[in-house]
Amino acid sequence: MSDKMKKRTIYIGGKVSGLEVSEYTRLFKLGKEYVSMLECEDLDNTEFITPIDICEPDWTWEQSMDICVEYVKQADKVYFLPLFIG
Repeated sequence: MSDKMKKRTIYIGGKVSGLEVSEYTRLFKLGKEYVSMLECEDLDNTEFITPIDICEPDWTWEQSMDICVEYVKQADKVYFLPLFIG
């Protein structure tokens, strides 16, 4: 694989607001595992991004959404997790 090959980006969205850090951390860990199974080809060339990767815990919902929407627009694929996955 060429060093110049662009990684594909998969954004995984889900609920953060109103959950304890341990809850949403577990949610996104399980979500990444689940999406990895669905997207099993070329995982070495895939970057998974979640709200907890790009947002600060002390940001407002609006601040977080502004950033997350930009990542959704730029992602190659987007998955949204149901709350009950965890």
